[in-house]
Amino acid sequence: MYPRKQLDIAFSDLLFGLLACLKPTGHSAKIQQTIATVFAGNPHSLPCLSVRSGFDLLLSALKLPAGSEIIMTGITIPDMPKLAEKHELTVVPIDLDMRTLTIKENGLRAAISEKTKLIVVAHLYGAVIELEGLTDLIRQRSDILLIEDCAQVFSGPQGYSGHAKAAVQMFSFGTIKTTTALGGAVLHIQDECLFERMRVLQNQWPIMQRSEYAKKLAKTLLFKLILLPPLFSLFIRYCRFRRVDYDKAIVENVRGFKGGDLLTLIRRRPPTALLALLARRLTRFDPSAFELRAAKLHGIKTLLNARVKVHGLANPSHTNWLFAVAAHFPDRLIDQILALSVDCTRNSTQLRAIAGTGSTQGPQECQAYMKDTVYIPLLTIMPNELIAEIARLLNEDAGSLP
Repeated sequence: MYPRKQLDIAFSDLLFGLLACLKPTGHSAKIQQTIATVFAGNPHSLPCLSVRSGFDLLLSALKLPAGSEIIMTGITIPDMPKLAEKHELTVVPIDLDMRTLTIKENGLRAAISEKTKLIVVAHLYGAVIELEGLTDLIRQRSDILLIEDCAQVFSGPQGYSGHAKAAVQMFSFGTIKTTTALGGAVLHIQDECLFERMRVLQNQWPIMQRSEYAKKLAKTLLFKLILLPPLFSLFIRYCRFRRVDYDKAIVENVRGFKGGDLLTLIRRRPPTALLALLARRLTRFDPSAFELRAAKLHGIKTLLNARVKVHGLANPSHTNWLFAVAAHFPDRLIDQILALSVDCTRNSTQLRAIAGTGSTQGPQECQAYMKDTVYIPLLTIMPNELIAEIARLLNEDAGSLP
């Protein structure tokens, strides 16, 4: 059985992280400098425990008036709007053209008001959202800051580093992300004063315990073994025998934060061991695996008919971080792909369409796509013949409606 996701980390990296947990703490400033210098042209780089942590720091440093509005692209993880609400801010979602993953300009124009202070754009599924129209629209509004959530589009230190007119870019290295360090994030902050306020605030937070990070490394080492195709088949059989929902078990294992108060969990600094592993991953980045991943997407793209609704497939920058399809008959499609010994699911990530509030309907196209989304692995180890069979099933699903 081919698993739904391959973790982008080697066994040697996991062992390095475990050994780093055994070393005395220290040298974190030097490691942070190494991380910062990897990203050329971004002088104010702030390593954090997670993008959630960095976003909370940003909102704390800005001290926006209660009731200020944050425009967010219509799909994100639930914790992002939740954090805005904890800072007494109002989230205004905007819709996307899901085939291209571009912002619908009419919706953006309607969303901007005198209360708008931030626009948070989440680049999704490995596709970069075009931002020129947005930046042109807010050119006369110096009080609005553009924030980029680049958690899903990292393609190496020399890859996409953010739009020149964005105030902050946020990159994540959580468990299922490219170049994962099983946690950690790097924020690029253009304004030096804002950077200093965020840095001072973060230094007041406690440091995550090394033992907690070591436990996560050890669990991931075991999980990575389970994700090897022969062992993954045995794992599924074991779960079924024990009447355990293996789908839920996988999702729970890769979640960044679970249980407890969100602010307590995220308001911590990354331990030195995490920073050391992140610096190792960034300085040793190998673009070849990334190129193979993009090639798999290009291969299936040539086989799909125009009716198949792949999230962002028409976006020229799509890099196949996740291959997601809005199926006409999602449950049937999942059963058909599982019969090919390929694991697929409707619950691969925490991504959700932002719900409307009050009389607001919310981002309708985002909601329609996410309601029927199926996540299908396009792994580099999968043969082209199998990819072609998956394409046939997708075409059949798309053509099964009148």
